[in-house]
Amino acid sequence: MSDLKVEDILHRIKKEAGLMYDKDVAALLGAKNPTRDAANWKSRESIPWDLLVDYCREHDKSLDHLVLGRYAEPGQSTTVQSVNEQSTAQYNGIDLTFFNHLLKLMTEQAEARNLDLPPLKLLEATALLYHQTTRDAEPDMQLVGGLLELTG
Repeated sequence: MSDLKVEDILHRIKKEAGLMYDKDVAALLGAKNPTRDAANWKSRESIPWDLLVDYCREHDKSLDHLVLGRYAEPGQSTTVQSVNEQSTAQYNGIDLTFFNHLLKLMTEQAEARNLDLPPLKLLEATALLYHQTTRDAEPDMQLVGGLLELTG
């Protein structure tokens, strides 16, 4: 996940939406101060995932494409809406329901520890946890804490 670059995400949105400037993308996503926010996103290599997901959901855009630059295989939809419609979605081998459960847990634990993690770092830690956890049991909280500490 460390290959994710905010610059690439902004570029793909500009290309799809016919925009020229990062501040225009920030405004499109609903940023309160587009010029400042776009610059901050790039300098911190962090983008507000809630704004990006809402944008994809509202405009029926592929989150997979905007974030990773990939398109769906023929017959496979990757829009947020279509993925969310599948309660036990399997997407690229990932159980999204389980992943979202772990992401919520990691977010709650980071907040409880007063860790202000960039979204990309939180996603990286969640991906590591996902690959170390079985779906039939809750994750080991020591592992959760360790991943958060390493990430922060």
